[in-house]
Amino acid sequence: MPAPTALVLLVGLAVDRATTPFARHGRTIDHHTFNLVCDGHGLFAGDDGIEQPVHQDDAIYLHAGRWHRFAPAPGTRWTEYWVAYDRRAVEERLGAELILPPGPHPADPDSRRWFEDLHGLWLTRPPGWQVRADLALHALLVGAWRSTRGDRSPARDDLVGRACGWLEEGLDEPGRSLDLFAHRAGISPERLRKRFRAALGVPPGEWLLQLRLRNAQNLLLSTGLAVGTVAERVGMPDPFHFSRMFRRHLGCSPRTYRQRGG
Repeated sequence: MPAPTALVLLVGLAVDRATTPFARHGRTIDHHTFNLVCDGHGLFAGDDGIEQPVHQDDAIYLHAGRWHRFAPAPGTRWTEYWVAYDRRAVEERLGAELILPPGPHPADPDSRRWFEDLHGLWLTRPPGWQVRADLALHALLVGAWRSTRGDRSPARDDLVGRACGWLEEGLDEPGRSLDLFAHRAGISPERLRKRFRAALGVPPGEWLLQLRLRNAQNLLLSTGLAVGTVAERVGMPDPFHFSRMFRRHLGCSPRTYRQRGG
């Protein structure tokens, strides 16, 4: 089947922002976005014309094609992160309930840290960044959804973050596995797998396979490496298994993917 559509489209950070013309007159946008007000407070108004207060650490949901305006309180400024995402892909892969109505909503306490990671990934684009960016967006949406329902979101798991970084650093080493990391960290593999899924919302095997395939896509389009060499570079030394997984998830062979330019 084809590879999942990337969830994250654009990421930004507006530091110490004052009121802008669109904030006074309103606007519509082309994509759904999730905004996080890190410092400051202000007001939001949607297409119903009703003004709502925006507090520090609120999430603001904006919907494509829906008029809105929002801004810091008069005479003040705020800092906000924002991410534009593919609404249809989020609904299909994560569930439509995670897209809350337009306007301010309470955000999860870990949202700022997730946004710091997300913004860093957007700026640096390391290998596998898109997979990690999608996982960060998932965490942001789930956190806000749970906060709105009054649920306590599970704490961010730094051990899982270290495991992800360790796996990415040695992506070309087939011997690197979550089980090996668990052994080195002194935790049972089964317990780490459960923590991985609880923290990121996907099984570790799926996360790692998507990471390998997205890196393979980049190598196929940006280098002239042979398909077998690409497979080795992303930690899949069996070129037949690599090609089979590539075709299953992207709908074509690696060679065809390269020939048609993606």
